[in-house]
Amino acid sequence: MYFADIPAPDHLKKRLLYMAQQKQVPHAHLFWGPVGNAALPLALAFTTYLNCHQPSPEDACGTCKSCLQLRKLTHPDVKFIFPTATTTNKTPDTSGKQLLPAWSAFLGEQPYGHFLDWSNYLGTTKSQPLITKAAITDLTQYIMLNAFESSYKVNLIWLPEYMHPAAAHALLKILEEPTAAQVVFLLISHSPENLLGTIRSRLQQMYIPPFTDEAMQQIITQHYQQQLTDTTDVATIVKLAAGNAQKAYQLITDNQNDFMQHFVHWMRICYAYDFSKLVAEVDAFQAYDKATQKHFLMYSLWMLRQIWVARLQVMQLLQVQQAEREIIQKLGAILDEETIQQMNAWIQQAHFCIERNLNAKIVFLNLSLKVTQVFKAVRQQQQTI
Repeated sequence: MYFADIPAPDHLKKRLLYMAQQKQVPHAHLFWGPVGNAALPLALAFTTYLNCHQPSPEDACGTCKSCLQLRKLTHPDVKFIFPTATTTNKTPDTSGKQLLPAWSAFLGEQPYGHFLDWSNYLGTTKSQPLITKAAITDLTQYIMLNAFESSYKVNLIWLPEYMHPAAAHALLKILEEPTAAQVVFLLISHSPENLLGTIRSRLQQMYIPPFTDEAMQQIITQHYQQQLTDTTDVATIVKLAAGNAQKAYQLITDNQNDFMQHFVHWMRICYAYDFSKLVAEVDAFQAYDKATQKHFLMYSLWMLRQIWVARLQVMQLLQVQQAEREIIQKLGAILDEETIQQMNAWIQQAHFCIERNLNAKIVFLNLSLKVTQVFKAVRQQQQTI
């Protein structure tokens, strides 16, 4: 990955280039921002530039041995750490070494992907991928070695918010202790608030904003060109994605429809007050892996925000597809602002409970029963009127 490949703001690229050229590279750096931004590609481009043997003032050369190795993610002085889990073939890989080919392929396909994309790509079981203590222990041994071929030993940690608590404390110990000047840590996070405060305090932070519409147009027409069809409406996708390249990929490949259909079905069952179907819906939710459960709840929160916008009669601000627009308008006609806020709080609480490993079936059943009571009150009020 090179700076020229990334339609990120120029001032961010210039800042990273200046650090490298002035030999003022932070010991530990945090790239953070919303899902679907350029944080991971920028970290990869920065890594490539740091170890390039013939860098230009604007970018890595792309032809030296170091650049070619990084293109294949096989550079001996660059270590990648990312969430891992037992896959469907029952192969445990706590350090991530066995998954490097899959990681390389994933980056080639979805460089702006998120945790759920990676989890689905792995085909994990119901155990949520995590960065294990074993991975950080392996990192501790790795940084003790001298650089083999380049000026820097770069340790790129993707989604550190998914570290096991033991791994987080092990990483904190590494960051607290002095290491060689050429050892650099690059952390890429979408939820830095979930990192230990003591870890965040030791990182030089760089906020990576969402993409502009012009940048999104470039990403879609260039990087996602193979996924486009004759009927793909690029302008609409740019609008709906709202600067989120990961969401643009979902819209192009139609992956988001699964969540939409589940949300619509769930709302209809709750409105109909049909408990037999509700139990089946709860079982379907429990069948999801933990990551998908959380992302479905996040999608539901997003839909509630769109319903709020619809109630405010500012339809031009809706960031939805036509199928989503229809259900949003229907729900917006029967849910008032107070009810939307109440449902929002319940879903957030359910997300918190799933995150803390409470029984998913009980959590979702409790949430669903609350939503059915909301719709029951709405129907009674309509009958009274």
